[in-house]
Amino acid sequence: LPGGVEVRPLDATASIPPVGDSPFRALNTAFLREGALVRIPRGKVAAPPIGLFFVTAPTQDYAMTHPRVLIELDEAAIATVVEIHTVLCDEEGRFGAHPYLTNAVTDVCLGQSANLTHVKIQTEGSQAYHVAELRATIGRGAAFSSHAHALGSLLSRQDISATFTDEGGECRLYGLQAIAGRQLADTHVVVDHAVPDCTSEVLYKGVFDGQADGVCDGRVFVRHEPNAASGGRSTEFEIGDFLEIGQHDFLGVGFGLFGGEVGHERREEAERLVEGAQLLAVALDRLCDRANHIGAASRDEEAVMLRRPLECGVHRLTHDV
Repeated sequence: LPGGVEVRPLDATASIPPVGDSPFRALNTAFLREGALVRIPRGKVAAPPIGLFFVTAPTQDYAMTHPRVLIELDEAAIATVVEIHTVLCDEEGRFGAHPYLTNAVTDVCLGQSANLTHVKIQTEGSQAYHVAELRATIGRGAAFSSHAHALGSLLSRQDISATFTDEGGECRLYGLQAIAGRQLADTHVVVDHAVPDCTSEVLYKGVFDGQADGVCDGRVFVRHEPNAASGGRSTEFEIGDFLEIGQHDFLGVGFGLFGGEVGHERREEAERLVEGAQLLAVALDRLCDRANHIGAASRDEEAVMLRRPLECGVHRLTHDV
């Protein structure tokens, strides 16, 4: 890593953000025993990507873990952080004799003109309950890209919130839910345009097989007068969206995607696989789309690193189809 770049375990010197009104964040803070700190100083480029692996090992009793990640980028810093949550399990994807809970929290703070790509890949075991929260604050001219992919666990929930603290910021939130059997995956997104002249984009896709269910919903708040004076601000969606215009110069955009059982008829199998492949292709393309600040060689290396866990998860998903 370049000089000055820090990647180390959390300790008492780390500044833990306030709990707020999140009960799972409060639980994570109360039981905080493990985590990682990633700090990129001013003007530094961290290449290749930084990988954080959280692996739950088998146990003879009920298990609960509370991993915490703090990511801080100073002015004009650039980095890609890959956060992977998985489990050591048998060939059937079972973890020990009991269910287990993973309660993960990630906090991101971007300084002026910083650029972060954050990738979260969740391939927990078939008995897992995975709850996660990501909060990002985006400074002046900073760019934040999130790729959240839920492939494992019996029940998973991901809460993602991004807040613009100064003008000129960009926020792009992408995600994939690819689940099967009796799995349930929830994703909830909030983007807060607390200042004008910022850009956000939200793109989430889902592939559900068997009796799997998925939910993706969210809100985008624009806390200033929505007129031409706000030049440069835009919000893009690719899931059924609706628009609400309330009082006090407040504009809110909401969207929702609710999925259920795909069906059991074998004649529909080919159609479902084609649709799933198309959605996965979109997610993979977005996943490997990097900022122009990183060279072509680094992008190739990153693409290989990021595709492998996804391809393993997709193979496991489609194995029984």
